[in-house]
Amino acid sequence: VDCGVVRKGKGGSEIPVNGRLRASKGKEPEAIGAKVVVYVKRVKPGNGRFEVVLSSQVKTRRHVERKLEDLEVGDAISGDIVHLFPGGAFVDVPVDRRGKNGKRKPVLALMRRSEFLPEWSSDIDYVLKEGQK
Repeated sequence: VDCGVVRKGKGGSEIPVNGRLRASKGKEPEAIGAKVVVYVKRVKPGNGRFEVVLSSQVKTRRHVERKLEDLEVGDAISGDIVHLFPGGAFVDVPVDRRGKNGKRKPVLALMRRSEFLPEWSSDIDYVLKEGQK
């Protein structure tokens, strides 16, 4: 798919890069020259390639605000609960850490059940009486 993307070539010249759109099984492919709206799914700058999809339901990379190494006890931070279990919850926070290969990796924070506010309820709470959430 021609998306108007270019990369630097040898000598500083600009080389056009087409987005790769995989054909879906059982779906008729788009006609050559047809105008379509696509969303970037994956970028491979080392290869000078990128992949696009027709659906807007692409996982986006979250915005990282802090590094794990820079956090201190008592720092305020917010995030989204992504998993509940009897002992608490995992929270997706805008923090990353250094991985073994030197790349930055996302961090999930642990919030223990004892740290939940009394008015909070969750999928794992037992119903003690009828009508209780």
